[in-house]
Amino acid sequence: MRYRVLAVSALAMAGAAACSSDTTTAPAGTAGQQQAVLQELTAFPGWTEDNAGADGAVATAAADASMSVGPLSADVASIQPLSWGRRRCANSCTQDKSVEFRNDSAFVTVVWTFDGQFLTDTTPDFIHNPGSKPLRETMTRHAVLVRKTDHDADQDPDRSGRHHDWRVAALSVSNYQAVDPANRTVKIDSLEVGIGNHPPAIITNPDSLYGVMGNHVPDMEPDDTITVTAFVTNTTGTDLTPPTRVFLHVRNSSAVSDGWRRILMTDNGDGSWTSRWRVRRAGFGRFLVDALDSETLQTEHGDDYRANLWAVPYRALQ
Repeated sequence: MRYRVLAVSALAMAGAAACSSDTTTAPAGTAGQQQAVLQELTAFPGWTEDNAGADGAVATAAADASMSVGPLSADVASIQPLSWGRRRCANSCTQDKSVEFRNDSAFVTVVWTFDGQFLTDTTPDFIHNPGSKPLRETMTRHAVLVRKTDHDADQDPDRSGRHHDWRVAALSVSNYQAVDPANRTVKIDSLEVGIGNHPPAIITNPDSLYGVMGNHVPDMEPDDTITVTAFVTNTTGTDLTPPTRVFLHVRNSSAVSDGWRRILMTDNGDGSWTSRWRVRRAGFGRFLVDALDSETLQTEHGDDYRANLWAVPYRALQ
């Protein structure tokens, strides 16, 4: 995976304003420029998709040759729900998009605020009737676009017959975390992502910007084996065994469908979790690392949602 960290600090970007329903601000530049920047980002659906993972309560997938390689963790003392999931916009969700123009660059910050439900079904009665509890979460991501030069236009033919003035130069991962800082007790510290036997790329900050090569996100190819290792800390203090559950959500893992699949990652016993999956289809996408406090998964009711999720965009080349 060819990530190239740019010398651009996410802290240098304008912070998103207080969330309102699908608002966009552009401190400099015309409305037309602002819309052109946002339109160009739609070419990267792995970055622009907002509701990560399957919608609603679903069962965790078992491993099979079409989607995964390597073992999954065995179930241990804390309960693995029959099904679980999220409805992020069950009550309401708001979006703020900030576009700041500086010389020939546009800095984009997107912040979603979700007032939703976390669903769990822990009753072994063979009836799908999950309980629900509050899910109050934000998602933040960043991008940088630059104005195209004549050389860019020659090297990057227009994909749709329209004239594009901007090209995507850098993207961040999407970071999902609790609205209330006091509830951010589960934290992804870093990810290691490797293709085949190549040394892994390391992501240590969800706000970091990663350069886009050839106007697309980092590359992988169908039949590549992707190894993901997540380093996670959990200070919730519920004393469950294990205290944390970590899952990998993937698409493009089947040759015949593009739906989300969720895999329980292997607990390495040192604060890290690993899983491998095989890319089966070309196209844009993203994979998600989802770390949750075990109590979040074991109770059907209450207000104990504690989780952190990073969504990493990619493109699988044909």
